[in-house]
This record gives sequence, structure tokens and C-alpha cells, in this order.
Amino acid sequence: MPPVYIMKKVIIIIGLVFLGWEVSAQWTENSVYQAYLSNKEEVWVNAVEQARAHFSDSNEDQFQLALVEYGLLQHTLAKKNESLFTKYVDDAIDRLKDLIDEKHRSSESRALLSGIYGLKMGYSPWKGIYLGPKSSSLIGKAKKGGKRLSHCLACHRQSQTIYSFDLGR
Repeated sequence: MPPVYIMKKVIIIIGLVFLGWEVSAQWTENSVYQAYLSNKEEVWVNAVEQARAHFSDSNEDQFQLALVEYGLLQHTLAKKNESLFTKYVDDAIDRLKDLIDEKHRSSESRALLSGIYGLKMGYSPWKGIYLGPKSSSLIGKAKKGGKRLSHCLACHRQSQTIYSFDLGR
């Protein structure tokens, strides 16, 4: 075979591989969008499981997975499904702590972790005694180091609202 023919095959194969990754990412993004629109528990769980199956171990993929898990965790609080929350919360916390340790999007990871602590306080207000300061510390560090403050501020507002609501403030 002439070298040009081999190069064409290699380029086509590489293109198809990258296209497959892009389609996979769009498919997961679409499932999260559908979960958000439908507001149904089974659709959220399906979106998280799809994300877990399709995302790699790269830090960016793990951050995207944490965002999907955060969406599910918010949904569980709205629907008051503590058993589903308990099933997914520890993995999300561990994932975000790993991302913070690896300094990958650490400000945003801190903001998400702060928001998850707020959700935990939503289920158990007495946990505010020790999670409240952790959450405030995380969001403070996120604000100092973050260039993308929209995630930080949105998570902080949400955690404060949940915490304040449950304490009757």
C-alpha cells in the first residue's frame, strides 16, 4: 500500500475516535439536560450512571461527573429522598476532595463541595454545627482563588438558603 493511503486511513480512524468522544460527551450532556427538564428521579439517576460509564478518570471528566452528581443531589433534596442522597453523596464528596488535592479547578470544586455540605445540612440541620464552618471556609477559599465566581456564588447562595431555611431564619 502506498504511504498516502495509509495516512488517509490513520487520519480517518483518529477522526472517528475523536468524533466518538464528542458524541459521547454530547449524549451525557443531553441526558443531564433532559433530567433537569423532566425533574424525574429515574432520569437523574440514569444521567449520573451514563456519566459514570462514559467519563474517563481524567480530572476534567471527574469534575464534569461531580457537576452531574451535584444536580442529582439537589434533586433529591427537592423531592426529600434521603436514601438516594445517601447513595450518591459520599462519592461526590470524595471526587471533589480529590480534585481539590490535585488542584484541578479547585475553586469550583470547593464551591461545589460547599454546596454539597449545604445539602447535607438541609437533610440534617444539626450537622450545621460542624459542616457550616467547613462550608464557609470552602466558599471563602473558592472566592479568593476563583476566576469563575458564578459557580462559587451560586453554590454558596444555595447552601446558605438551605441552611437558613431549615433553621427557621
